[in-house]
Amino acid sequence: MSPLSNMRIFGCTFLFLFLLAGVSMAVNVSSCENITSPGVYQLTADLSGAPNNVSGISGISWACIKIASSDVVLECGAHSITNDGTADAVGILVNGSGSVNYPNVTIRDCPSISLYEDGVYVYYTNETTVHNVTSHNNTAWGFHVYYTDYSNFTGNVAYNNSGGFYPSGDYLRVHNNTARNNTGNGFDVYTDGLAHCNVTENRALDNGGSGFWGFGDGGPLLLENNIARGNGGGGIVYERPSSLFVYNNTVEYNGYGIEMYMNPAGSSECKNNTARYNSNDGFLFAEGGADYDVRNNLAHDNNGSGFYLGDAAVNYFINNTAYNNQLHGFEHTGDGSGVSPWGNNTAYGNGLGGLYLSNWYTTELIEGDHYYNNGYDILLNASDSGFTCNLSRVVVDNPSGGYQKYTTLSINDSLSLNELYFINWTANETAYPATSFNDKLVNISVLGGTPSIDSIVWHWTDAEVLITDDESSATLWKYNNTGWSLLGGSLDTAANTLSLSSLNPASHYGVFMNSTNATYINLYGANVTNISRHARYQGGSAGNADTEGGNVSGVNISSSTLTEKWAAFYGNVTGNIVLTDVVGTNILYSWLWEPADGGVVCLSTNSSLATEYVAGASGSDIDNAWGFTATASDSGANTFNGTDCDLPVGSATVNDSAYADTGAAGGFRTCAVKATSSPAKDQMIFCSEIAPSGTSWNGLTVNFELMVPTPEAVGSTETYYFYANLN
Repeated sequence: MSPLSNMRIFGCTFLFLFLLAGVSMAVNVSSCENITSPGVYQLTADLSGAPNNVSGISGISWACIKIASSDVVLECGAHSITNDGTADAVGILVNGSGSVNYPNVTIRDCPSISLYEDGVYVYYTNETTVHNVTSHNNTAWGFHVYYTDYSNFTGNVAYNNSGGFYPSGDYLRVHNNTARNNTGNGFDVYTDGLAHCNVTENRALDNGGSGFWGFGDGGPLLLENNIARGNGGGGIVYERPSSLFVYNNTVEYNGYGIEMYMNPAGSSECKNNTARYNSNDGFLFAEGGADYDVRNNLAHDNNGSGFYLGDAAVNYFINNTAYNNQLHGFEHTGDGSGVSPWGNNTAYGNGLGGLYLSNWYTTELIEGDHYYNNGYDILLNASDSGFTCNLSRVVVDNPSGGYQKYTTLSINDSLSLNELYFINWTANETAYPATSFNDKLVNISVLGGTPSIDSIVWHWTDAEVLITDDESSATLWKYNNTGWSLLGGSLDTAANTLSLSSLNPASHYGVFMNSTNATYINLYGANVTNISRHARYQGGSAGNADTEGGNVSGVNISSSTLTEKWAAFYGNVTGNIVLTDVVGTNILYSWLWEPADGGVVCLSTNSSLATEYVAGASGSDIDNAWGFTATASDSGANTFNGTDCDLPVGSATVNDSAYADTGAAGGFRTCAVKATSSPAKDQMIFCSEIAPSGTSWNGLTVNFELMVPTPEAVGSTETYYFYANLN
């Protein structure tokens, strides 16, 4: 809902007019007339000339129809009103004044008013309605509305005039009108000192000036769902309003798209508009000190930049898209007070820069933007003065923009005078020095000066780290004509970042990681019977010592505390090898299986494991998944401290798993397996090999024994699901 949607729409006293029309006969009008009494007036003939004298209106001396009464309805029917050459004349005039106005006047259904200075002139009145009137070939305005309040102008057409519509007043509704082929502006909304004008669902087509133009300190002014096409000036141009709302408009094939020069103390919103195929910029925002809220707009195929931000204080610049513009997607220059926040915008296919910052005065943050397939994805230019660039998690993507082989960067850099450099996506040109991390490569190169980037950070997410990536080995390399060289960088695996300081950009840069082994395994759900839980350990008997007053005793104590992080299962395994269908109930063939044949028992909190792509997990993976403190004596890292468990699962082997040796030393081992690089609980699997006659922790002969993590809180439980793969 727009901020003006609850505005009162005045000038619609239709009930009164309907009753008036119903109880009295219409007055026939067959010649130009001076109307001084309420009533319904209907043309019965085409009218010509302007014989009625007009005084008190600058530049206007004559009128054909002059209305000087309240409560008037004028209907033209099928008849035209045409000037005979009288100078300084209007076709229809509502002749109010600063001291006397005539409310409740309706002019409607006039197919042709032409050859006057102004076709329709509404002067100093209130509650006027002009509907379904066509005004054309007039030397000034098709419709001239001067200080007229609470009025409606709907369904009208202005063409071949000097200007189409000139509405001026408080609480105006200008709706569903068309201005075309006028030599000046289509709609010229004068807002100086005025308030609450709604300009909605109008069309400004092929006018010599701007489609919609306005000037003045008033407002709020709403422009919504309008079309501006083929105008020689801008599609929508507004200068110095104090409050402006521009929503859901389409501006195309104009000189400029949407231009906003706000009052320095003013504020505006520009949302959900489209600017395309314009000869210059799609959107232009200027004037220092003014506040702009710019969101969800689209600019494409303009001959200038998609969005140009000059000396403007843009409070919000969010979710805008610019593509296929000849210059830049987003261009910010000048010494405005900045943009906050700027984020989640997209620029692609632009001829020069996706993002172009030049002589930027501010240090405001640009966050989460997406750039790809531009001449330069990011172009920074300190040609006139130094400035600080602050980019956070911006994405430089491959030319298709599908978030494949993309790089996420943060940059904080104070550019000195005459420094100029760019950042682009790049493809690999030579053999890698190590295993590339998803082919994430960028070209950062100098076009002027000797820049040194103060701080640059490479980011990635857990989801980007493949199960085969060893994130702890991540390093940053650069490539130039002499080959690859290691830069190092500060690695933070918890934050998924590699950071560098004082980078001298002149190379291609990429992140590399070592590879780990991963394999596919098949797991089959296993039935569980004979579940018996041992009583919880309550501790040994409390020791004691006697003492008496005045005695100081030294004592040594020993104790054992039951862990809250771990549980264990042990038991025996029976089963068969079968050839069956997907349901598993119709057996075509069955083979006898015995524990001596081997296999594995696996447990997971995931209830639907089957064919899984897995790699060895670490104790730290367990700590992260269950939220254990890594330094605790019974943490995952301190429990699964065995290394290089090679776990056979059917015909596959899972290598390099961490394991815990349970029970007697050298007995059963529980090996940790994960299904993703940074696993959650249900992406971890705990397995133990099946032994024909192993010895359990309590001296029993069993086929398996393994331990699993549990929630640490007292009384919390964890449900584990049992799986097996029998050799």
